[in-house]
Amino acid sequence: MALSTSMVTVVLVFFQLCSEDYHWWRMSFAIGNGSSIYVFGYAIVYYLLNTRFKA
Repeated sequence: MALSTSMVTVVLVFFQLCSEDYHWWRMSFAIGNGSSIYVFGYAIVYYLLNTRFKA
C-alpha cells in the first residue's frame, strides 16, 4: 500500500511540475492523502467481500 501510494504521488507531482505549477508542495499532500485513502478503502472492501462469502 505504501509503495503504490508513493508511486502515484511521485507521478502526479511530476505532472504538476511539468505544467509549471510552482505550488506543487500544497497539492502533493492532498494527492498522497487521497490515493492512500482510496487504496485503504479498497483493501477494506476486498477483505470484507472475501471473508463474508467464505464458509
